[in-house]
Amino acid sequence: MSAVELQILGAVGRTLREMPQARDLELLGKIDQTLKAVADQTVKFQSMSLMVDSLIDPVQKAKFPNTDKLVEVEAAFVSALPVSEKYYDTVVAMRQSAVDDKRLTEDDGIVEAYDALVEQAAAYHNSLSNLAWIIGEQIVDAEETVPLSFEDADDMFASMGV
Repeated sequence: MSAVELQILGAVGRTLREMPQARDLELLGKIDQTLKAVADQTVKFQSMSLMVDSLIDPVQKAKFPNTDKLVEVEAAFVSALPVSEKYYDTVVAMRQSAVDDKRLTEDDGIVEAYDALVEQAAAYHNSLSNLAWIIGEQIVDAEETVPLSFEDADDMFASMGV
C-alpha cells in the first residue's frame, strides 16, 4: 500500500469515527420535528391570545340591554379555562422532560422553545380569564338592581321574582 493510499485510508477511518451514529441522526430528526411542532403551537397560542385580547376593549365599552346571549358566551369562556390550564400543565411537564433528558443540550433549543410555548399558553389562559371576568361584569351591570329598602316583605319577594 502506498503512502497516499495509507493517508486516504486513515482519512476514511477518521471520517467514519467522527460520523454521527444512526441513533444520533434519529435524535436530531426528532429534535427538528419537536422544534417545528412547538413553534407551531407557540404561534397558534400567541394568535389566539391576541384575538381574545382584541375583544376585551370592545366588550368593556359595549352596553348590553339583553344579556341572555352574553351568559352563554361567558359560560363558553369559563368552560375553556380548565382546558387551557390543563394544556399549560402538560406543556410545563413536557418542558421538564426536555430539561431532564440527558441526550439534549442547551444548543438544541428544545427547552427554550418550550419556554416560549409555556409563556404563550399562560398568556392565552390569562386572556381568556380576563375576558370571562369582563363579560361577567357586563352581565352584572346589565341586571336590574333591587332597591335597598322595601315597604314590606311582599315588596321584597316581588322584586326577587318570588
